[in-house]
Amino acid sequence: MAIIHQHHLSLVHSASFATHAPVVAHWHPANPYAGLSDAALAREFDKNFDAFRPAGSPHATLGKIREVARRPLTGDAQQNKLTMLAREVLKRDQVMNQLDTVDVAGRDGIIGRWNPKMAAAKLSDVPPQCSASTPEACRPSPIIAASLIVY
Repeated sequence: MAIIHQHHLSLVHSASFATHAPVVAHWHPANPYAGLSDAALAREFDKNFDAFRPAGSPHATLGKIREVARRPLTGDAQQNKLTMLAREVLKRDQVMNQLDTVDVAGRDGIIGRWNPKMAAAKLSDVPPQCSASTPEACRPSPIIAASLIVY
């Protein structure tokens, strides 16, 4: 009986090693777009606009952005960057709103070639440049003017 017991243990022991799958670490690169401002993200979208256009369409679409965002990350650095860009754009509703509505009232899922630049300008946190054609941009707002009063 002791021999059968030892044999049973060795079969169980060897079977337990055979059933364990090897541990594989999955590496996920950090999203280079996560730290960008909304305006900078819209500019990156503009630089990569063609990646978000369905074949034969002059426009980028929300559907294509979602399609790119759903792709798994692979060893292809350029494809990974586009995937991460799409994911970050979808995370930021204010960016999607500007990309999709900057030239029309309401979202329609169609992003014209000019929309990303217009969206970046609207999302920009850089104050407008003063010029002779826009002198109102050079005047401080009442809130800023009040804070400049020296006592």
